[in-house]
Amino acid sequence: MSTELNTTEREELIEILRASTVTAIESIIKMAHATKRLTEMGVDVTDLGLGISGGRRDALINIANQNLNPQVYQSLGHRPQLLRLVCTLPAEEQNQWANGIPVKVYLSHNDDDYILAKPDQLNQKQIKQVFAQSGGLRTKAGQLEWLAANTDRSQVTPVTSPEVRIGKGFVEFTGPTIQTTADLLELVKRLTEKRA
Repeated sequence: MSTELNTTEREELIEILRASTVTAIESIIKMAHATKRLTEMGVDVTDLGLGISGGRRDALINIANQNLNPQVYQSLGHRPQLLRLVCTLPAEEQNQWANGIPVKVYLSHNDDDYILAKPDQLNQKQIKQVFAQSGGLRTKAGQLEWLAANTDRSQVTPVTSPEVRIGKGFVEFTGPTIQTTADLLELVKRLTEKRA
């Protein structure tokens, strides 16, 4: 009997959640039209003390103009800069962002490694990497090109080969030991040549 009650309660709670979501979307649409109209009347809605910042105001106006899906505002309203960029996407892609579908973010311009990041968890650098300046999403090639142009080379540690002294039963490093894979392979080659 308790299972039936839990199932009934579960279904009731799901229905409340559905109804609340629909109501929230309807409220966002009403806010969007009110914001657009007030702005057209010369009212600065950012000064009304309602928490409508410039980015949120712009997003609401884009909703009223049917350039932004209200579900995107519901899920990403706390990220006004991201809202501005998402409104440059086609409706289908906006739906993916509204639903939190992860986006590919490439890690290096040298390879195909990437992570799948949830839209609301993108940091500022990733946002710049994923979105083209002219609007829309960058392709894989576009992201790799952006990474190549924006990699902070000042933080790259210069590679130096260590000075190695090889003796009977020991190897002594007398210099820095910061290595790339290629340097380590060269070191192994040198070690095996000297031992032979």
